[in-house]
Amino acid sequence: MSEAQIAIVVACIGLIGAIVAAVAAIASARMASRATLRQPVTQAEATHAQWLMQQRQASYEEFISSWEQWISAISHWTDDEIPLLRELDIPAMEDASRQLTTRAVRIAALGPDCVAVPSHKLARSAALFTAAKREARTAVAEHRDNGVALNLSRHRQLSDAAGPWNSRQELYREFLAAVRHTLVSPSVPMTEEVSVR
Repeated sequence: MSEAQIAIVVACIGLIGAIVAAVAAIASARMASRATLRQPVTQAEATHAQWLMQQRQASYEEFISSWEQWISAISHWTDDEIPLLRELDIPAMEDASRQLTTRAVRIAALGPDCVAVPSHKLARSAALFTAAKREARTAVAEHRDNGVALNLSRHRQLSDAAGPWNSRQELYREFLAAVRHTLVSPSVPMTEEVSVR
């Protein structure tokens, strides 16, 4: 091989090396620019996730507080003691029940469903139970004051719809388990089911 041919081969190898280096530099620059462009999106997603977790935690705390207020308002009630209807603070029960409903709606907006569903069921059960006790008190008052026959059928219908006390306790345990799971695992899918057991 002559010196001219060797020079041409060396020049071609150098040219190929330069082309490969240029392509690698362009690819590297593109990847770096994509990463730079993606960084604000990633930061925004992280900020949103943190905000959402804070909102969820606050709404769960508010719901639990309203539940405890409602439980406190019904603490004198037993199904066997109609006279205790006079001791029930129906307005406090109604206020706590309304708060539960409002907070359950907020929880439904913030998610996930595994927390929203039991909170809605608890709020509905509390509203029905409260309405049942209001109806019973009204029936007892009409019976006492006007001699009207004691009719507790509407009270019984609402009480049946509210469900037995142990079902509310089970729902509350389900709600708390879902809350714990959501707060410990922030990336909970919006429809994930959480088992109480």
